[in-house]
Amino acid sequence: MMNGPHESTMHPPSRLLHLLLFLAGTLVLLLPAWLIRASLAETAAHAYQMELQDMQRRLDSEIRLIRHQDLIRLLIAERFEEESLRLAALHASQTNSDPAVALGETAKRLEPAGLAPTLILSLTGTPRRLAIHGTATLSERKFLEEFLDLNTRSLTETLSATEAARISEEIPRFLGSIQTVTYYNHEIRGTAAPIIFRGRSSLLFWMPLLDPHLLEELTHPPASETLFLPNLAKFRPEAWRRFVLGGILFIVPQPAPGEHTIRSAIRRSATRGISLAFIPEDGGRTRAERAWTRQPLRRCIDGAPAPRGWLISRGSAFFGRQYTVLGALRLPESSSEAGFRPLFLQAVSWTAALLGILVWFVTLFRQGGLVTSIGRQLTAGFLLAVLFPLTAAFLIIEPYAAERHDMRVQEVRAELRGMMQTLELQSLSHRPRIWSLISGLFTTPGFLDAARRDAAGDPGARARLEALLYRNFMRIYQKPVDISLRKIILAGTGSYVRDQARPGDPGGESSMLPQLMSQVANQAIAARGGPREDADGRLLQDGERGSAAATRREMVWDVGREIFQSILGPESFFDWLNGKNDPLLIEAGIGMIMIYELFLPSPARPEFLLTVLLRAKYNENNAMARTLSGQRRDGPIFVFQRDLLGEPCYPETGERYPFLRRIARQVDASASPLSLRLDAGGTRWLVEGAPGGASRQFVFTALADEAPIRAETEALRRDLNVMLLLTGLITLLLAASVTQDITSPLRNLIDGIRSIGAGRYGQHLDASRTDELGELAKAFNQMARGLGERDILRRMVSGSALTAATTSDGELQAREGSRREMIVCFVSFPGIEFRMAGMAPDEALLFLNRHVIVACRVLQASGADIDKLLGPKLLAAFPQEHGQAAIAAARQLHLAHREGRLPIAPAIGLTLGPIIAGILGSGDRRDHTIIGDTVNLAARAATLAERFDPAGIVLDETLWNHVRDIGSFEQLGETQVKGKSRPVRLVRLLVPRHLPGRRRR
Repeated sequence: MMNGPHESTMHPPSRLLHLLLFLAGTLVLLLPAWLIRASLAETAAHAYQMELQDMQRRLDSEIRLIRHQDLIRLLIAERFEEESLRLAALHASQTNSDPAVALGETAKRLEPAGLAPTLILSLTGTPRRLAIHGTATLSERKFLEEFLDLNTRSLTETLSATEAARISEEIPRFLGSIQTVTYYNHEIRGTAAPIIFRGRSSLLFWMPLLDPHLLEELTHPPASETLFLPNLAKFRPEAWRRFVLGGILFIVPQPAPGEHTIRSAIRRSATRGISLAFIPEDGGRTRAERAWTRQPLRRCIDGAPAPRGWLISRGSAFFGRQYTVLGALRLPESSSEAGFRPLFLQAVSWTAALLGILVWFVTLFRQGGLVTSIGRQLTAGFLLAVLFPLTAAFLIIEPYAAERHDMRVQEVRAELRGMMQTLELQSLSHRPRIWSLISGLFTTPGFLDAARRDAAGDPGARARLEALLYRNFMRIYQKPVDISLRKIILAGTGSYVRDQARPGDPGGESSMLPQLMSQVANQAIAARGGPREDADGRLLQDGERGSAAATRREMVWDVGREIFQSILGPESFFDWLNGKNDPLLIEAGIGMIMIYELFLPSPARPEFLLTVLLRAKYNENNAMARTLSGQRRDGPIFVFQRDLLGEPCYPETGERYPFLRRIARQVDASASPLSLRLDAGGTRWLVEGAPGGASRQFVFTALADEAPIRAETEALRRDLNVMLLLTGLITLLLAASVTQDITSPLRNLIDGIRSIGAGRYGQHLDASRTDELGELAKAFNQMARGLGERDILRRMVSGSALTAATTSDGELQAREGSRREMIVCFVSFPGIEFRMAGMAPDEALLFLNRHVIVACRVLQASGADIDKLLGPKLLAAFPQEHGQAAIAAARQLHLAHREGRLPIAPAIGLTLGPIIAGILGSGDRRDHTIIGDTVNLAARAATLAERFDPAGIVLDETLWNHVRDIGSFEQLGETQVKGKSRPVRLVRLLVPRHLPGRRRR
């Protein structure tokens, strides 16, 4: 097989070099595509890791919720809520359905979950229709019907105090609870409340049945500008009537902690995609969701690490025994290569790389590609020059966009957290107002005067002081300044104490709390340098140690301290004793209590300690409601009461998203902030949750739609990609412009060189550019001009003169002169001046040129160098070895005369001998010529040739001897020639009528 022309001429070292260049270029062209692929994979991996973090937080939150102390009640309430919503939807769509049948089916669904109800009641329709599942006595049925009807009607109308009191009086008998019906309506609605039913611990759940079709109008997100504007104003009763279909009540035996709680927790978590496993630490039977019974999760129960594709979280819980709780969540498939955009970008990058490799291969091994055009070389060079910067820019875009997205998410999360903190602080602004109100009521001179007189033992002062206490108490307790006041205690030094309790509540100075506060007042006043003297200026004595009074005070202090420490806890009790002149929020067993303590008349010189106890939840809730519904809304914040987390979603309070209650429960269970991403309603939400700091009965949640952030990120990514594309297009245009700017002058230069090669020396290039190409054009123009001048000079002077004039070596040699052997030819046209004398100048010049041109062409064609044109005479020189050519040229001139090309027969003298060649003259006038006896002898020979008719050709003896074969000749003998001392032998060449090789005309 024959090799191609390129391969056949490639040497082994050259082939190895080409191979190395090809491999290096291939790596360079593949590197950007590989970097783009790595960048896309890294970006996808980052997004995947962020998703894993969100899933891990979800899983950890679910495990923390398992440890909630009231988990069983929360789970039962959620299950009853699901069944209640199902019954409401059934009743709204099928108004003629039998409610009793529906309740029976509900009971069947609850039995497998261990929630077989003792009793289910429902009231639906107008007028109300009662349906009951389970057995009940007539009195139980009547009470529960009235209880459910009263709670349901309370949503749409104002109940009379008589009805509420009558039902509340019967609650202890049937439900074993001391709470009123108002408590069940407002605080227990939608939760599993503990009761005693028929002497057995049970749970009661009730909630209104609301029309789900009408509720969609409320729960559906409104316009974006009003999405997070909560309205805590309750619906008016007439508005509620549109939604309330009736009510439902469940009574179920209190499940024992353990088996039922575990099953309910497993079921609840499974609906959220989380698999739970409960492993008893004492070696009992494991309870787990079905996924844990199969591989690969089964090995994790024995302590194996998390298998591939799963997230595992571990915790502990106590349900009658200690359990290790495992939670598992299946990971999503990694999508580093998924999606149209990454695939498209990778396809484009790899295609471009392969095309570049193909072009590179053709360039190196097939003499094609880039080497065939400098334009392609420049374009490819530009593209390769910007390939890595463009690739680097693209590699920056994806991580920058992802980082920008994360930064915006963190900014939004921080903003939500700040809004929650601001909201809580704003809601706490009521505390200074209450403080100011209390200070204004109890720091008046009249009140202080009555207290001092009463402490001094004035009999008439006590009645005055009690009247003032009662009046001030009622001013605070009654609307519109209602702050749910519970008790006021005024204590001074010694054993002085006065107690004003809420009307109807037990109280008195002899009860434990006033006595304890009396001792607290004595210690606090004494510690602050207060007076320890009576009204007469005598110091008050505690009595001797061991006396009955001192022993009694010590016993009260010891017993009271133990009691209140058990109620408040050590930390809260310490804050109570030491937190004077600052509102104090204490979570006691009886609920949230706000304590205000004031030193009267001032903290600097205290005489009395005034303690005011308020029901904190009442005040805090009102303050929070005013903050949320006021003019300064801070949404998107949703606030929940900790003891009402089990209630269903209430749109009228601004709570449009049911999943927020689950978040609030998790926050409450973990008692720590929570950050999640959740998909709900086709929207991905950024969710923040935090327990109240200063308002501990609240749980705060906030959410923001992530779609605007994603849109912002995509817009940023799109803008950066557009900029990158524009940069690439600008680069292409720049490459085309620069290529055209460079190749166009080069094409013009090539055309000019071709014109010069064709002998057209008048070619001129545009030399207006100031760069190297402009200099090249100027140099070309100078070269063309020089070649034109050289051509003109070549036509007007001899070759030796031209060489001397155009080359540095020739000029130097001509200046110094040279001696050489040459054949000198002298040509003249005898009688031509006579014939020209009668002609016009132009005719004479044309006639002379006719002879000179023919003579020059013949001589130059024979290799002669025309040295001089002396009017009608020519001086030429042949190289020494061109004797035959010189004689042939002389004969050609005579033949031209015979043929008519030369009207006058030329007289030719030919000699051979030494001559001197060089430059004569200096400055602006110099001439290159040949001189010597040989030249003179040629001129004399030509003069002798003119004597013949027609003129002939005369050779000297030296040339005759040199050539020998000169054809026919005639010896002229010895002739005395001017300038020669001795006679010279000359020969006349006889010219035949027709030269050999030519046809006769």
